[in-house]
Amino acid sequence: MLSLLINLLLEVLEQSERLKSSGSRCPRAFILTDFKNKEADLVYKVNIDGSSIYFYLLELQSSVDFQLPYRFLLYMLEIWRTVLKDIDTDDAQKKNFRLPVIVPCVLYNGTDNWTVKRCFKETLFKYEEFGDLVLDCKYILFDI
Repeated sequence: MLSLLINLLLEVLEQSERLKSSGSRCPRAFILTDFKNKEADLVYKVNIDGSSIYFYLLELQSSVDFQLPYRFLLYMLEIWRTVLKDIDTDDAQKKNFRLPVIVPCVLYNGTDNWTVKRCFKETLFKYEEFGDLVLDCKYILFDI
């Protein structure tokens, strides 16, 4: 499934016209109050297998940003909050309801090496001591 997501993302970057048949760019900008000058660059909603909805978050970076894992987590929470706000409350309460998968991606074109932690939990103090109890999210890095 991950290779499918990466291939679809590469197609989006190469030919945005193809996206119209498999998904759409979300009109909302997920601007965070803590990062007023930052916003999610591209958020796409893509239908796979006719029913599953996935969101791709593509952050375009020209400089190393060590707060990016934290910012991704906030973007993801904001997207899920929006999904829950927009869906019928009865549907959200059903046992089989699932939030969409969000695959965060960074397209980096800076001159310095990308040295930002790839896992959110690695930005937390003593995360190793708590094992799987620590919330984590990872992102895909396209270092061009």
